[in-house]
Amino acid sequence: MPANPKSPLARRRPPTQRRAEVLVQSVREAARQILEADGAEALTTNRVAERAGISVGSLYHYYPNKESIVADLFEDMLDRLVAEIVEEGRRTHLEDMPLEEALERFVRMMFDHRARLTGLHRDFLEQWGSRFEISNRVAPDGRTFGQITHDSLYSLLERNQDRIGVEDLDAAAYAISLIAEGFGRACWEERLPDTPVEEMTQRIARAMLAYLGVV
Repeated sequence: MPANPKSPLARRRPPTQRRAEVLVQSVREAARQILEADGAEALTTNRVAERAGISVGSLYHYYPNKESIVADLFEDMLDRLVAEIVEEGRRTHLEDMPLEEALERFVRMMFDHRARLTGLHRDFLEQWGSRFEISNRVAPDGRTFGQITHDSLYSLLERNQDRIGVEDLDAAAYAISLIAEGFGRACWEERLPDTPVEEMTQRIARAMLAYLGVV
């Protein structure tokens, strides 16, 4: 979801020429390096411009403030994650896996995506996170990724209906997705005990199975 032009997260203008695209990429890479090496407090437009090897004036030509730079980093990361999800979807279909394995894989993928976004800039994600939800992005087939997830989970439950103790598969697919998303968000916001990701993944998958009344 590109930022509203009046939003503090919006770039002043998109790059339209190759030279401008190179400049924008250098700003992204410089900001990413500063965040990784020195943390969010060290990120300023002056430091980004210096690291990118450009003038502050050139930076301001595209970015009005550091928030717009961070937002652009998140948009770039989301583009990469979306491409990975599309490719993963071509190779792997959750509905074709055994139920327990499929749920663990779903939780693990969700944790990986959340970890990568949180690792970029946790405070920024907490403030503006609703703008950067993968589930709201539109896939090449026109569905949102949230709808794709729901449809995939529904098909998985339908294939295992003889093992499931709930009748409304549509509601159940939404419910287990919310279980995974809720625990995942709490984990990466550090509101849960310090538990290894693999162990947490298995616990969440078991909670989903318990909700489904799996036998």
